[in-house]
Amino acid sequence: MLMKKPFFLLFLLAISAMINAQDFQASALYSIKNLSQPENAQNYILTFDATTSVYQPEKSLPQDEVLYKNSSHLTRVQSKKWNAKSYLINDALIALDWKLESQTKVILGYSCQKATAQNGQIVAWFTPAIPTAQGPANYFGLPGLILEVATLKQHILCSHVQLLSQNKTPIQAPTIGQKITQKQWDELVKKK
Repeated sequence: MLMKKPFFLLFLLAISAMINAQDFQASALYSIKNLSQPENAQNYILTFDATTSVYQPEKSLPQDEVLYKNSSHLTRVQSKKWNAKSYLINDALIALDWKLESQTKVILGYSCQKATAQNGQIVAWFTPAIPTAQGPANYFGLPGLILEVATLKQHILCSHVQLLSQNKTPIQAPTIGQKITQKQWDELVKKK
C-alpha cells in the first residue's frame, strides 16, 4: 500500500503538468441524477480544451442532443430533435454570477474549491488543476474544470477525467438541423 501512494502522486503530477500545456484536450464522464427520480441516473461525456467543449449523452448517435460551448466567445450551439426534425439552437452563453467560497474538498484526487450562484441554490466544485472554464451541461465560467454541481433538482458528479494525448479531434459545434434561437425553441415545444 505504501508503494502505491508515491506512484499515484507521481501520476497526478504528470497529468497536471500535461494539462498545464496550452494545447490539451480531455474528456470527463458525468453522472446526472434528478433528485425526484434518483434511480434514473444518466451518463454524459464532456470533451473539452481550454475554451471549448462538447457535452453529450454517453450513449448517443452523432448530432443527437449535443451541446457545444465556447467560453471565449460566450456562444452555445445545441442540437435537439423534436417531432423527428433536427434543430440547432444558437444562443449566447449566459454566465452565472459565481461566488467563490473558501471550502475545499477532493474529488477524483483533485483539490476542488466550492463556488455558489443564485443565492446558494447552485453549488459547484471546480479544480484549478485543470485549466478550463468548462463544466457539465450549461455550467461554465469558473477558473478550472467543474467536477460537481448540485441544485435543488439535480446532482451532477464527475466520475472520470482522462487526458486525450492521442486521437485529438477538433471540438466543433453541431451543424445538422434548422437554426433557431432558444426563445424560438421554447415556443416550439410549448405548442406541443
